[in-house]
Amino acid sequence: MGLAYQMIEWDERVCRLLAERGFWVIRYDNRDVGLSTKMDHLGVPDLVAALAGNPVPPGCAR
Repeated sequence: MGLAYQMIEWDERVCRLLAERGFWVIRYDNRDVGLSTKMDHLGVPDLVAALAGNPVPPGCAR
């Protein structure tokens, strides 16, 4: 699971079953979603501009 997906979306029972079968279960929590620190004061990033090669740092005006 990738961009903007929370670690808490993984069903706890599935994780436990995998671990009981000897697998390592790693649930990654992408920055600023799920249980991580919120950075709402920085606003929403412009993904279209970033993909076009014109990234603007969060919190900076264009």
